[in-house]
Amino acid sequence: GGNLYFLNDDVMTMPVDADSLPAEPLIDNHGTIYYGLAVDPYNGDIYVADAVDYVQDGTVCRYTRFGEFVGSFRVGITPGAFCFKYDD
Repeated sequence: GGNLYFLNDDVMTMPVDADSLPAEPLIDNHGTIYYGLAVDPYNGDIYVADAVDYVQDGTVCRYTRFGEFVGSFRVGITPGAFCFKYDD
C-alpha cells in the first residue's frame, strides 16, 4: 500500500519513498515490549504483539490504519507471527 511499518520500541510508519525517518510514532508502546507486527492486507488494521515477559501469555492489540485502538486479546507465549485468512 505504499507505506512501511516497523517496530522501533513504538510502531512507526512512513511512505516507502520518504527521504527521512518519521519523527513521531504512529502507535506508542505504552511501556510494553512489542515483539511482532502485522498489517491486515484487506483493511489495513495493524496488529501488534506484546511479549509481556516472554514467560506468560502475551497480548495482541489491534489498531486501525490510523493508529486508533480497536481492542486486544490474550494469546500464547511470545507471540510474533500473524496469518490472515479470508473466505471468498
